[in-house]
Amino acid sequence: MIALDGAAAGEIALYFDDEEGGAVILGDALIHFGADGFALLPEKSCTDQQQLRRSLRQLLDFRFERLLFAHGPPLVAAARARLEKILL
Repeated sequence: MIALDGAAAGEIALYFDDEEGGAVILGDALIHFGADGFALLPEKSCTDQQQLRRSLRQLLDFRFERLLFAHGPPLVAAARARLEKILL
């Protein structure tokens, strides 16, 4: 369990290391719009969007290929690289 400070109170991510390259499951911190990509939780819904961005960067310390969202379809390949692109 990884705390995601800056999002809504109590927001976390869950990390799973597995044979398929690992996975991260998120609640509301990121929203996936399908073909249009994914984005941070809108500022109006965050306690501190800049802190959320910093919190999400800690996910880059993990090895994962898949990213599963509460809102939107999962990314099933190269998710870590895509997350890195929007955070750095």
